[in-house]
Amino acid sequence: MLYQVIKSLTNSWLERSDCPLKGLIDYIRKRGKLRDAQIEAIEVYLFLKFVGDNQSLQNLFKQGFFFKTPPPDLDKLLVSQETRNLLSRDTAAASLFQFARLPNENGESTLPQLERVIAQYPYTINYNETIEKIFYNVTYPDYLFSLPMGAGKTFLIAALIYLDLYFAQKDPQDEKFAHNFLVLIPSGLKSSIAPSLKTIEQFDPTWVLPDPAASKIRSMLQFEILDTPKSEKKGNRVRNPNAQKVNALISQPAPFGLVFLVNAEKVILDCLDRNGQQALIEDERSRAANELRHLLGSIPRLGIHIDEVHHATKDDIKLRQVVTQWAKKR
Repeated sequence: MLYQVIKSLTNSWLERSDCPLKGLIDYIRKRGKLRDAQIEAIEVYLFLKFVGDNQSLQNLFKQGFFFKTPPPDLDKLLVSQETRNLLSRDTAAASLFQFARLPNENGESTLPQLERVIAQYPYTINYNETIEKIFYNVTYPDYLFSLPMGAGKTFLIAALIYLDLYFAQKDPQDEKFAHNFLVLIPSGLKSSIAPSLKTIEQFDPTWVLPDPAASKIRSMLQFEILDTPKSEKKGNRVRNPNAQKVNALISQPAPFGLVFLVNAEKVILDCLDRNGQQALIEDERSRAANELRHLLGSIPRLGIHIDEVHHATKDDIKLRQVVTQWAKKR
């Protein structure tokens, strides 16, 4: 539902004569190497980065980024004056009301019950709390791109990595753009790391960036697969060579262009609280047992991409917890 609104806003932005990315998008389309679905995903991604300032979707929604305040047809709506007053000044309420009224495939309101409650009992709803629940209480920028089978999702990840680095290099202080990247392969696909690495590593950056910028950024990239088995030394102390590798790379001054690929099962949480629920326990003992996860969360200016996320099933909640914990540290 919301995607069509975002896509419409993206298209309007790209059509503006003062759009700063008009030339870049024209270049990508003329280059003709990416599919339409991939290009549309790039356009939306950059729109949310530049115009949305890389904010979380729930924040943008609350601020009236996706819908106008007041609603453009407010005078024509059959609502009370109390509701009319609220919708004319409260961006969260106005956004939620218009979201509920978005037409479905039958031309009817998508959420008719919510629309009626707002129209009749506007002050019975906590609008900010409701919006937070719609977006699963995710407070960081979190975008899901669902492409058709065979449309090149891993190529899209590669393209987004290059684009982030391109803009990060132009302005290293702009925190909207990542300097280093973690590509997580769902744990159910244990044989997927090598093909994913090959796809990303061999991606031709001139598909999305002109030379010499494309070649310059490509020369900066350093790919690391974190799949080395743990080793044991005397005293049965387990050492994690993957963590040692990450630590060595991020210890260098201002790391830039690091791309780590790892199976998601190596970073998801494997401990439970007393109630049997997943918990993040950041004490020394936990850090020692989960050294790799702790170090990955400390990578500066980190962009996280989850490949084939639809394959994640029982582990996706645990993975979400880990990503959320990383986000809280930034």
